[in-house]
Amino acid sequence: MARLYTQRALGKAGEMDVVNTDTRETHWTGSVKLLLPMVWFGHMFQLHLAIYAFRIWLSFPKEIHPLCVSMFNLAMFLGNFSTTLIVVREKAKNRTANNKKTQ
Repeated sequence: MARLYTQRALGKAGEMDVVNTDTRETHWTGSVKLLLPMVWFGHMFQLHLAIYAFRIWLSFPKEIHPLCVSMFNLAMFLGNFSTTLIVVREKAKNRTANNKKTQ
């Protein structure tokens, strides 16, 4: 049974892979497919909070707190959403490359 650092050295595992009980191959399991929609929902909720706080700031422009909360939530949304997209795209690319290798 190979360790994760060995798999990374051989190019069989990426930097974002996590150690699991059977480290022979990293793959998408049912739990990841269940978790991903919840993660997307969390991202959309962050965007909703950013828009909502910005609308509050438009009603009370003398207060700076809603604007700060809005910008913070927008920055968190953009960072989390882009990181999730990059990871999902990389995992899908690696999965198709691994499928082509095995065929």
